[in-house]
Amino acid sequence: MITKEYSFWELITNYDIEIPAIQRDYAQGRKSESRIAKALISDLHDVLTSIETKKINLHFVYGKIDNDHLIPLDGQQRLTTLFLLHWFLSIGTLCESSKKTLSKFTYETRPSSEDFCLKLVKESLKYDSDKKVSEQIENAKWFFLSWKNDPTIAAMLNMLDIIQSKFVKPNENLFNQLIGDSSPIQFHFLPLERFKLDDKIYVKMNSRGKPLTEFENFKSNFSILFDDGNKSKLDNEWLDIFWKFEKEKAKININDVDKKYLNFIINATLNFCAETIDIDKKIKDNFNIFDEYQALYQQNSESLTQITIVLDALTAFSDKERIFEKFLEDDPDYWDRLRFYAIMQFFIK
Repeated sequence: MITKEYSFWELITNYDIEIPAIQRDYAQGRKSESRIAKALISDLHDVLTSIETKKINLHFVYGKIDNDHLIPLDGQQRLTTLFLLHWFLSIGTLCESSKKTLSKFTYETRPSSEDFCLKLVKESLKYDSDKKVSEQIENAKWFFLSWKNDPTIAAMLNMLDIIQSKFVKPNENLFNQLIGDSSPIQFHFLPLERFKLDDKIYVKMNSRGKPLTEFENFKSNFSILFDDGNKSKLDNEWLDIFWKFEKEKAKININDVDKKYLNFIINATLNFCAETIDIDKKIKDNFNIFDEYQALYQQNSESLTQITIVLDALTAFSDKERIFEKFLEDDPDYWDRLRFYAIMQFFIK
């Protein structure tokens, strides 16, 4: 079977590369995989900087082509690493046409991963070789604290540090090698359509993935109700609201952040329900957000608009008296519920 060799740049020039939602998070850059990652980056560095003409083939990438979109089945890890390598070597020199090409690489696994990849390409970074590139990114104005909660982003940042440790600084000449017609880093690409395989293979190959938490399950359903702009906020600006309450702790528990977020939505939804029905102890104790959110927000667009307004307002809300934090508990008392209802109405009106 004859297959064509591709460089990453050739592939992304021809297709939008989308890592599908069903794929696992980026793992090649995890700290636990650093030994393997360092060996790979060392090999790529050797090929790019060698005086002799060298080439490396990163084996096969399998995927589905759908309306000029490439959806990888196997090769996600290598493609992500090559995306990061291209970005690092081009810091400060990426022209608009190259930015447009590189921004065609997206992650559908989480909105935060997708937004991070886009911001990485679109936003500028004043590079300092004396500081870790991950720290420079985390200190950038466009970086959300909550992104540290995203395992794909955390692994990307670690991989960028590994790339920096080997290449030291951006290099336009090496970047031009990568995107040239004779790129020394290539792989074979096989479209799955040749083998008449369907999407079920994605499910089978990713069935060992970590199960979603209660909050992640709810958020994946809740996000469907929002437009693209607000859907992105669920994993970025709005998540940062609840991250702020944990960042002062010596060790942040991600589950505590998610729990506060979910409690806010549950308690805010109960407040909205109380506008039309009497909320007694029986209703409150048996309230299930999975059963109730559609009835309230899907059938009543005003409530969806109102919770959006409240979340937007809270991104700039300074809770020095810790009034709001009490509302993020499992079962705030009626006084705290009433007090926060007043704050919600202030934001809404």
